[in-house]
Amino acid sequence: MRGGTGAVNGLLLAGQPRLGQQGQPGAGNAFRWERVCVLEYPPVPEAVPSARLRARHAMRGGLGEVADDGLVALSELLTNAVTASARMPSLPAVRVRLLADPGQLVIEVFDRAGGVPKIKSPGWDEDGGRGLVTVAGLARRWDWTKHEDGKIVWCDFWL
Repeated sequence: MRGGTGAVNGLLLAGQPRLGQQGQPGAGNAFRWERVCVLEYPPVPEAVPSARLRARHAMRGGLGEVADDGLVALSELLTNAVTASARMPSLPAVRVRLLADPGQLVIEVFDRAGGVPKIKSPGWDEDGGRGLVTVAGLARRWDWTKHEDGKIVWCDFWL
């Protein structure tokens, strides 16, 4: 995992990630992304295919081979957020933010549920628990950060 902003006088250096506040890609507004897509959904299972379709349309072109991997990662992160948020009595919205420029794609998924995202080792006969393993295998890196009223789980890809 690489650290640092990779920026000199606000210019992105080739091969370095755009990092915002607390080392999280995309955090804050210090950088201007060429493409930004924000999607908000109630925590229901139908949110996942809807977000995947809208993300494919919003980010079409310029993502190359990463597009399919990004959509799988988006699906896994959003499924986790929907599952965690559905247990909450008020059914708060979950939010997806996609950020892209010619060198990088960042996927952020926000939810208001507590808990720390952890990679699990499910048994072969268990139905779930493989989402973060999948994201970790596809993305360049992933992590999570606390947000004032929830958490953001994110991953990024080189383009």
